[in-house]
Amino acid sequence: MNDVVEANSSKCLQDQKILLLQLRNNLTYDSELSSYLAKWDETVDCCEWQGVTCNGAGQVIGLDLNHEWFSGNIDPLASLKYLSVIRLDDNYLPSHLPDFFAEFTNLTVLSLSSCNLTGVPQKIFQVPTMHTIDLSNNLRLHGTLPEFPSNGSLETLRLSWTKFSGSLPESIGNLRMLSDVSFYACNFTAVQKSHLRKEMSLPSSICKATDLEVLDLSSNSLDGSIPECLAEQSLMVLHLGGNNLRGNIPGNFSEECRLESIDLSYNHLEGKIPQSLSNCSNLKLLNVERNKISDTFPCWVRKLSNLHVLELRFNNFHGSIDCPGVNYSWPALRIIDLASNNFSGILPRNLFLELEAMKVDSAHSPVDHLYAANRIFFGDDLRAQVDIYYQDTVTITLKGQEMSLPKIWFTFCSIDFSNNSFVGGIPETVGELKSLYLLNLSHNALTGQIPPVIGNLQDLGILDLSFNKLDGRIPDELSRIPRLSFLNLSYNELVGRIPQGTQIQTFDNKSFMGNEGLCGFQMDKACSNDREEPQPPLQPAASEDEQFFSRTDIYAGAALGFAVSVSMIFLPLLVSRRWRKCYNKMVDGLVLRVFSNVDVKKRRANTSIGEIYRKRKAGQVQRSRR
Repeated sequence: MNDVVEANSSKCLQDQKILLLQLRNNLTYDSELSSYLAKWDETVDCCEWQGVTCNGAGQVIGLDLNHEWFSGNIDPLASLKYLSVIRLDDNYLPSHLPDFFAEFTNLTVLSLSSCNLTGVPQKIFQVPTMHTIDLSNNLRLHGTLPEFPSNGSLETLRLSWTKFSGSLPESIGNLRMLSDVSFYACNFTAVQKSHLRKEMSLPSSICKATDLEVLDLSSNSLDGSIPECLAEQSLMVLHLGGNNLRGNIPGNFSEECRLESIDLSYNHLEGKIPQSLSNCSNLKLLNVERNKISDTFPCWVRKLSNLHVLELRFNNFHGSIDCPGVNYSWPALRIIDLASNNFSGILPRNLFLELEAMKVDSAHSPVDHLYAANRIFFGDDLRAQVDIYYQDTVTITLKGQEMSLPKIWFTFCSIDFSNNSFVGGIPETVGELKSLYLLNLSHNALTGQIPPVIGNLQDLGILDLSFNKLDGRIPDELSRIPRLSFLNLSYNELVGRIPQGTQIQTFDNKSFMGNEGLCGFQMDKACSNDREEPQPPLQPAASEDEQFFSRTDIYAGAALGFAVSVSMIFLPLLVSRRWRKCYNKMVDGLVLRVFSNVDVKKRRANTSIGEIYRKRKAGQVQRSRR
């Protein structure tokens, strides 16, 4: 900060000003959208220009031209030899980064995220003064990591959403000051333990970085086991999902554990979830989706009072989810996903009573749901706050098909217990969860009637109770849920007239098929009298085609519920030229980042979780201000 203050009181050297003007003259940019270049006034000291930082001698030491969307020749930068901070995110740089970027002798921060790069000089990773390198979101950027020098100064290394590949070098352990390693959605492999064996492993040398806070190696090609030493680090984020990791989850998490987010999904991990994770009292996210874990329900997770998201789907969990004698509640839990396991027994009445965060009236409208989802995909400063959003999607199962919704901690509540062996009735206490948006209990063996109290869930948008043994009438209360955009009650033993409320009449017969005792226009079967309840005949086995809603049906239903919201958000595009320009830029970036790297299995957002901690890093040079 002292450098910035000093810069504002110093006079820019003439040669520095000339170089900056040469740089600007070489670039093509939209002056209406420019926050920096278009505001450089030649009559003003260049040290006062936005995005420029000088030292006390009037030399330019910092250049922040993020989000200018410029293109052109950047060679004049090579002569600004005193630069220590270069931030050029979201611009169109030359496809191969010029070699002179590795020749700045004072360079400490190099941030070139989303710059359309295809190659960079390897030497930039070996600049002795460098402590931050961010090359993320350059989808065509190829390369491998070099051997790192002893006592390297790197603290932050972000390569997420690039095509960097090869093995992670053991010499990464030389970077003792590392605190943020984000290699999400690259193609790195583990190191080979021996020339004689093909067994691979994550380099345990990374544990030499004793200040490591963020380790995101998700969606690579890593195999082998998880080093035990990672459980002993000062990590706050450990994301290793979407690899080929095997073996057990380390079981030595200590009472000093600082973890806030652990994502080990989409691997081949076995064994049990270690109870030592209960020592991680700050844990907000626990995701072990799609592994081979064989365990009973981990009742100890109720000790985690800060837990927002619990993802256990597609494993071999079994037994009851009741936890007698456990007196802890879940004050913060908003997403609980136990789908596609072997859980059995009744749904505990007390479980729903203990979900305190879901019992609070939601103050958010459908516009808030959609706006929050847009923030996840398009990004803004709120994305840097771990306490607001987990940047990922929640996978839900609707009529046997999977779809993804944003995980939005404070505007989205979800319960998915589908594809298990639960029996008994649906507890009335589910009606207490006033902010619940998704309830999926499909593909179980539930009996009894649909509780009318579900109609109290005014935020409910998705309800799937299909493929159970529910009987009785459909409660009229379901027809009065204002935001319900998807309903599936098919293949139960329901009888009587389908309620005629405005909302429920938007659903066709696919929502009710397989209930031969139902009548109403959706079933092409008239009801003779409301009091006469047709008896359900024996149900024939459902055909393969009948068992699944088409993906089009799912999205069409959901789209109907949000149609008004969309029009409210995009109406300004029709009347404002500036809005249209911003929107077009945003869409260009979205298409580049998302659709050129679609991976249905991994379904991740377009940035690394390491971005959450960008503003926690001490020692970064502050952006210049007027």
